[in-house]
Amino acid sequence: MHPLETRRDLDLARVALQAGAEVVLAKEGLILGSAHGQGIGPLLDLLQAVGGEAQGSALADRVVGRAAALLVLTAGISAVYTPFASEAALAVLQSRGIWVEYDRSVPLILNRKGDGPCPYEALVSDLDDPAQAREVLLRFVEESARAHKPSSEE
Repeated sequence: MHPLETRRDLDLARVALQAGAEVVLAKEGLILGSAHGQGIGPLLDLLQAVGGEAQGSALADRVVGRAAALLVLTAGISAVYTPFASEAALAVLQSRGIWVEYDRSVPLILNRKGDGPCPYEALVSDLDDPAQAREVLLRFVEESARAHKPSSEE
């Protein structure tokens, strides 16, 4: 993709993020999709929804840690914008030549309580294979959803 097209798509995704989305994908001057919610789930859902269209797209995400960075690699995304990036995420993205823009770098993405690492980051901290990281994250999100689903039995 031409750098000017990448710049345009990244700016488009950034504007949509600033308008309230949690995660946005843009490609060829169009928004491919956006998602809302917390954690890694919205990114996983969006990537599943757009499938192969994510290849060569630009992503804007509220927070990008190592888990999100590994998903970027599996999807073939070419550029990323985030207000908050972990140092580990920047290392993953920059080592693979992904164009990344961020407002603030933090040493670690923390859990919601702020007293430890984000559980998604902990899950992938020792994984280098993006496809393996994706499978681990999908399984964790699915198991968490099942655990929090109200029982239909009375």
